[in-house]
Amino acid sequence: MRSRPAWLILNLSAVAVTISGLAGCANWPLEPRNVTHPIGNSGGEFQQYGGAPYFHTGIDIVDDTPAPDGPFVRTKNAGMATLSLPGAGSLYNGLTLSLSDAANSTQKYWHLDFNSIEQAVRDADTDGTVLPAGVRVAQLVDWTACDYHHLHFETCDDTGCVEPVLRLRPRNDTNGPVIVDVSFTDNGSTTTFPPAFPDTVVRGQVDIVARAYDRQFVTASQNHKTGVLKLRYQVTSLPAGAVVKTGNTIDFSRIPPDNKTTVLFRNAAPFDSSSDYCVGENYYYVVTNVDDADPAQFDETFAWDTTAHPNGRYWVEVTAWDVSSNAFSLTKQVRIDN
Repeated sequence: MRSRPAWLILNLSAVAVTISGLAGCANWPLEPRNVTHPIGNSGGEFQQYGGAPYFHTGIDIVDDTPAPDGPFVRTKNAGMATLSLPGAGSLYNGLTLSLSDAANSTQKYWHLDFNSIEQAVRDADTDGTVLPAGVRVAQLVDWTACDYHHLHFETCDDTGCVEPVLRLRPRNDTNGPVIVDVSFTDNGSTTTFPPAFPDTVVRGQVDIVARAYDRQFVTASQNHKTGVLKLRYQVTSLPAGAVVKTGNTIDFSRIPPDNKTTVLFRNAAPFDSSSDYCVGENYYYVVTNVDDADPAQFDETFAWDTTAHPNGRYWVEVTAWDVSSNAFSLTKQVRIDN
């Protein structure tokens, strides 16, 4: 096995300007607005808390200090305000802003402290008037589990939800993603091809499972692991060094539908994905479950077809990217024996 960082540059700016109604958004929705804040959960990240797995549709912006002493949430854009207020004892008070654009964009600000919600926000909800950008909304509710005080912020439009960090400035993240390990299984299963030295013997239809994560804007006290933005695999023949297969890139810039959660993530031993921030986060991505012809199509039937290559030794490289264009690659040697 060899491991090497590949500090590649992706042109994410093109992605940022193609989503109607969300281009040009600047500054963070939590004070201070001109600096980065730690992210606890990312968009497109595996989630499961007692029910069926699903994709996290926004980001959790974490802060050490909730109400009454903590920072205020502020609106990123102007929009019609709708409050959802279960009450003072709830963790789930929130604000939805409806932006006036052709894509029917919305922004959600959730886990607000009920008692700190500004009167101007309550009035806008009652009167059906527009809240300007930059208005103080409320402070963060005291999140009792693991002191995980956070703002859940998401941005969606007619076509679905997007990874909100791509819309935030500044975004000077120097923490690259990490790929902990790469494993090989029979297609659609958790049955692994046993690792061996100097290579793992694989055959037939193979799934490539990568355990990967990112740390976004973390501090010493907030060291949460999030999902990564993009993943891709590539196969190179040995000893010639010729690329014989490049899989399509799995991209979470737009959040896939929930019925693809267990297609893009393994969720059973020994690859048990979990986003439990109290216990520890583990994300096992199935990087082969994307269509070679259409990167927007995900299915368990897709795989690396080793029968398309002659028997012999190959490098399999998996690369992960984050929202700040940092990248990391992990490479393993395999031997095809069909």
